[in-house]
Amino acid sequence: MEIVTELDAVPGSEFIDVEVAADVAVAGGFRSVRLPVPFTRYLEPDGTVDPAFLAAVEDELAVLTDHGLTVVVSCSCTIESIDAFHALWAQLAPALADQPPSVYFELANEPVWHGTDSPVIPDFGADNILHAADWNQAVATVLPTVRASNPERIVVVTGPDLSFPQAVPDLVLPDDDRHLIVTFHQYQPLQFTHQGAGWLPGSDAWLGTTWSGTAAEIDTLAGTMEAAVCWAAQHDRPLFLGEFGSLATGGLASRVAWTETVARMAEAEGISWTYFELSSDGFGIWDRHVGAWRTELYEALLPPVDDPMAPWAACAGTPTTTAPAGTASTTPAAAATVTPTFTG
Repeated sequence: MEIVTELDAVPGSEFIDVEVAADVAVAGGFRSVRLPVPFTRYLEPDGTVDPAFLAAVEDELAVLTDHGLTVVVSCSCTIESIDAFHALWAQLAPALADQPPSVYFELANEPVWHGTDSPVIPDFGADNILHAADWNQAVATVLPTVRASNPERIVVVTGPDLSFPQAVPDLVLPDDDRHLIVTFHQYQPLQFTHQGAGWLPGSDAWLGTTWSGTAAEIDTLAGTMEAAVCWAAQHDRPLFLGEFGSLATGGLASRVAWTETVARMAEAEGISWTYFELSSDGFGIWDRHVGAWRTELYEALLPPVDDPMAPWAACAGTPTTTAPAGTASTTPAAAATVTPTFTG
């Protein structure tokens, strides 16, 4: 479960107290949280991270791990340059090296260059997005530095191009590092999940888009993720669906159908996940104003006990069976030495 706490708060933003978030996540049966942390927002003029902010991060991690949660610390940061990105992690890795093994490092969330506007439409030709060449260079530069102080820490690495699943096969990782999990995000079709989004010009034209889980819709959804699933199988890498969700403007019935389908499809292929997100008015499944789950969405995330969805990806040399939406697997993926055992 993604939680937006005071660490990532800006004036006028929605956030939840970390103690409340931890209590809610555990009570809801979730085993993990993804914690966005905007480290680059708190850089001193000399490029060092504000020590007070680092202390606040450690305080929140203590709360979450004391609740027994696995925590993915997601660097919600922009990248000034590859050298600056390296300098950032040269500070963060040793500073957080004493965290328990249940704290994972995510190098960057949907990496974009600093000094550019966030992409309003996922245009793979946009200048601010890190494409494969630059992102692979960044990973190759930063990862050895992280390993110097955290040799066995699980590190989560996204693909390029805003973490779209179609870009996962463009990711290059060191073969000898088996403490890596590859992540991607799923918000497709955007016309449904982001209809009426205030930050997406033109998205008002999408209002009224529905998603009911027809065979054609499920096939299209599978098509967006299949290359990632097959790449992971070929390279023996576990996958983590780090974000998926839809805005409240999409209508409850469609949101429930889409959410349940994405969760079950991930589980069927052994992909761990965290939902985006817990408590905002737009995407959230827990209403912080009344202190209660949005029941239908919450239940859509819970895997059924019986009749799991069969693996669906048609990878070369791998037999697959198509199954209807709404069923789930409870068996996590296994990789060489890392098994993503968290779901939230």
